[in-house]
Amino acid sequence: MADTAKRFAYKEPHHTMTKQGTGEAQATPLISGDELDELVVRRTFWFLVGLTSIILMPYVAIWTRLGAYQATLLCLAMLLVNAFCAWRVHRHREPGQARWHLHIVISGLYGIVGLVAFIQGGIYAPALRWIAVLPFMALVSGLTRMGALLCCAFVLEAWWMATHAAPDLPEMRRQLLPSADHQTLGSAIGALLLFALFGWITTRWRQDAYLALDAARERAHQGDLAKERFLATISHEIRTPLSGMVGVSSTLNKPDLAPPERQRLTALLEHSARDLLDTLNNVLDWTKMSQGPVQLAHEAFDLRALLQESANLFAPACEAKGVQLVCEIAAETPIQFLGDKRRLRQVLNNLLSNAVKFTSQGEVRVQIEQDALAPLPAHGHDRWIMLSIQDSGIGMAPDKLPKLFKPFEQLDTAIGEQFGGTGLGLSIVQGLLQAMQGSIDVQSTPGRGTRFTVRIPLSLSSQRVDEPIETTDAVPPPAQPALRVLVAEDNLLNQRILQEMLQHCQVQSTFVTNGLDALQALKNDVFDVLLLDQHMPGLDGLSTLAAIRDEEQRLHRPRLPTVLISGDTSLCDQAKALDADACLSKPFEFTALKDTLAQMRHGKVPEPA
Repeated sequence: MADTAKRFAYKEPHHTMTKQGTGEAQATPLISGDELDELVVRRTFWFLVGLTSIILMPYVAIWTRLGAYQATLLCLAMLLVNAFCAWRVHRHREPGQARWHLHIVISGLYGIVGLVAFIQGGIYAPALRWIAVLPFMALVSGLTRMGALLCCAFVLEAWWMATHAAPDLPEMRRQLLPSADHQTLGSAIGALLLFALFGWITTRWRQDAYLALDAARERAHQGDLAKERFLATISHEIRTPLSGMVGVSSTLNKPDLAPPERQRLTALLEHSARDLLDTLNNVLDWTKMSQGPVQLAHEAFDLRALLQESANLFAPACEAKGVQLVCEIAAETPIQFLGDKRRLRQVLNNLLSNAVKFTSQGEVRVQIEQDALAPLPAHGHDRWIMLSIQDSGIGMAPDKLPKLFKPFEQLDTAIGEQFGGTGLGLSIVQGLLQAMQGSIDVQSTPGRGTRFTVRIPLSLSSQRVDEPIETTDAVPPPAQPALRVLVAEDNLLNQRILQEMLQHCQVQSTFVTNGLDALQALKNDVFDVLLLDQHMPGLDGLSTLAAIRDEEQRLHRPRLPTVLISGDTSLCDQAKALDADACLSKPFEFTALKDTLAQMRHGKVPEPA
C-alpha cells in the first residue's frame, strides 16, 4: 500500500507537517480523492493519446498508398488534435485540464471514425466496431456523462446505418473498404484488443489510486491519533508542574509556616516552574525543527566551561539522589572551538537530564575526547569530538531502542508514569545533531545502565574565550555607580516582577508601558541600559529599537546597550541581526538578568538566555 501511495505522489499535494531533523522518515504527503482522480485522468489521457497516435500512423501510410487522401487528411487532422491537446496538457497542469482535453480527444476520435463508418455504409461497416469501443473507453476513464452521450450517439448511428442506404460515394467507399470481410474481422479483433488493453490498464490505475487513497486515509487517521496522544501527553506534563505550583503557592500564604518549611516549599515551587519551562521549551524546539532546518550559530566557546556549566546545573539533583556525577575531558582534547554553543549545551543537558532522571544509585559519567582517526566532513571542520554519557540506571531492552528517538514515544507505560516526560528530549537531540552533521549511538543493558555516544564535528578557534565574569549577589558592586536602566514593559505583573529583580541587582530602574513612552524617556534623560519588551501596544520592541538606532545615527549619540525581552525564542536566536545587544527569553531567571547586566557593565555582549 505504501508503494502504491508513492507511485501516486502528486506534484501539488496538500502538505502535512513533516518531522524534519527528528530522525524520522518524512511521511508521504496526504492525497485527496480529487487529486488522485485528476492523476488517473491525466495518465489515461496520455495513454489514449499515445495509443491512438500509434494506431493512426499506419492508417495514414496505408490510405495514402491506396489513394484515399480524404481519409489520410482525417487521420492527420486527428493526429494534430492529439498533438495540440498533448501540448496544452503538458503546458497547463491545473486540475481539470487533462479531463477537458480527454473529452476533446475521445470526441474527435468518435467524429472521425464515425464519419469513416458512415462512408463505408451499412450496419456491417468495419469502422463501426471501433466506435463501439469509444463509449466504454469514456466510461472506464471516469467520463460518465460523455460515455452515456456516446452510447446514445452510437445507438442512433447504428440505427441510421441499418435503416438507410449508404451515401452515394462509390470511389471513397472503394478506397475505405477494399476488403470488407478482412476489414470486418480485423476491426472486430482490434476493437476487442483495444478495449481489453485500455480497460485493464485504466482499471488497474484506478484500483491503485483507491489503495493510495486508503493509505492516505490511514496516515491521516494515524496523524489524528498522534495529535490526540500529543495533546494528552502535553496536557499531563503541563498540569503536573502547574498543580505543584498552585498547591505550593496556596500553602506559602499560611502565616504560621516555619522558615525551613517555607524554604522547602519555595524550592518545590522553583522545581515545578523549571519542569514546566522544560516542557514548553521541548515542545517549541520540536515544533521549530518540524517546520524547517535548524539555524546554527558560529561562535567561539570553551568546551571545558560548557561542560562545567552543565555539571553545575545537574549537581544538586545528583547530590539529592546520592548519585556521583563525574566529568572528564581527555588531556589531548582541545577546548577552544567554533560552533553553536547553545545547541551543543542543549544536547548535553538533554542527555544528562535523562541520565540523572533514570539513575537512582551509582554514578553518571561524562567523558569528552577527540576522535583523530575518523574522516572529517566538509565545511572546514577540524576535529571530531566524542561525547559519552554513561549512567548506572535502569537501562533499556534492545528491542525498545528503535523507538527511542521517536517523538512522544514512551518505551514503557509504567516507566513513563513513574518518571514522566514528553518523550521529545532525545528526538530533539537527534535533530540538533543531524543539523550539526553529527551522530548519536546508544548501548543499553536492562538493570545495568545506558551509554549514549555523540560525535560532533567542530572547528578549532584561534580566539581564546575569557572565563565568565564572577558576580556577587549585588550587581554592580556598591563601590561602583549604579546602572540606570529603562524598562519598557506593558504588562503590570511583569513590571512588578522585573522591579523586584532589579532592586536585588541594585540598579536604578525607570518603567514605561510602551515604545512611544520609551522614546520620550530617552529624550528627557540618560540611561545605561534599555530592557525592551517585544510585544507592546502601539510601537512594538523591534520598531522602537529601529527608531532608537535611527535617532542615534542622526544625532551622533553613543549606542545604547539594549536587551530585547521576548517569549519568541526565534527572536533571541537573531538578537544581533535585529540590532539588539542581548536577548532574554521569557521566562528567564534572576541570575540570567543579573549576569546580562553585569556583562553589559563590562562592555561585553552576552549570549541569548
